[in-house]
Amino acid sequence: MICLDSIKYSFFYTPRACIGSYKSTKRHLLTSSRIRKIYTRSCTMQQHHESKEHTKFYKFLKDVLRNIPNNYPRSYHLKEFGWNDFNKIGSIHPHCHVGNIQLATYQHSPSLGESNDFSFFGRSLTLNFLPAYHDTNFVSRPVRYDSYIAFLGRTSMYVGIDLRDATSEALYLSSIMQCIAMDVNKGTPVRIGSEIIKKYVDKTTLNTPPQRHQFLPLQPDNGDVFRWKTTVQCSDVDYNRHVNQTPYLRFMYDAGSSAAVAGSLRSFHHELIHYKLKTYTVEYMQEIRQGKELVVVCWEMDDNPGTINFELQVGDRTVTRSHLIFDVQPPAKL
Repeated sequence: MICLDSIKYSFFYTPRACIGSYKSTKRHLLTSSRIRKIYTRSCTMQQHHESKEHTKFYKFLKDVLRNIPNNYPRSYHLKEFGWNDFNKIGSIHPHCHVGNIQLATYQHSPSLGESNDFSFFGRSLTLNFLPAYHDTNFVSRPVRYDSYIAFLGRTSMYVGIDLRDATSEALYLSSIMQCIAMDVNKGTPVRIGSEIIKKYVDKTTLNTPPQRHQFLPLQPDNGDVFRWKTTVQCSDVDYNRHVNQTPYLRFMYDAGSSAAVAGSLRSFHHELIHYKLKTYTVEYMQEIRQGKELVVVCWEMDDNPGTINFELQVGDRTVTRSHLIFDVQPPAKL
């Protein structure tokens, strides 16, 4: 009898309960449908907005590069660095060079032609700051970025970029960037056209591509690491809605400076702008999108003073590896 009563009551509902349940379900379905429509409309508007930004960006880029002389190596001239290019101690923000190097690299991109279906995306970058760079006052100093194709492969090219004094020809900085040819619409690598290869076949400076840099991996049991968190803002992303090359170095400087001030780095005790940067090497592994929480992990090995290793992580994924090598004096032995 107890079992029968239990079964009976399990199937028994009052009319009011049924009506209430129906109204709640109907309201939930209508709300869900409305949210789904708003989300779909938002995604469509966002895609349309991104497409418009993509077109505006390439129009802007063509306008910038139109007046550059069509010589080789290509040269991007700066009459002087802007006020915001300098930090609070009067030296240039290193990430400003990354932006100018990217612009110099765009001069060799076939996407600047009639079709915008494919473009070159940065895969890795190395900057070498020469001693003359740190001995020079760049206020009101005209400079230029000379760029050339160092190596051309099936789906990638290596662009060399040199920062020189426009008057004395002094070399301040040398760099090389690996760029992958990508289909903008599909997001997949594509082969570089034969017309591009013919154009540069006699101008490349390397017979083989540079060796891929081997970064020091983060050891799970290594407790001597510093973690710095930030959220990717609107100003950190480009027309593709992912972080551009320039903010990466800015993130690392902020994280490294915080680690140094906190006493987490053996050779550094002040903000990184107070030390002479010798080399910056970075490998872009995955995209970082707007709104994502980014964790920058940095550490310094005891047997390699002056080198700060970085990993940029989104969730459980490592999206970027890098290191900064500074000219620092070894700590005094007590």
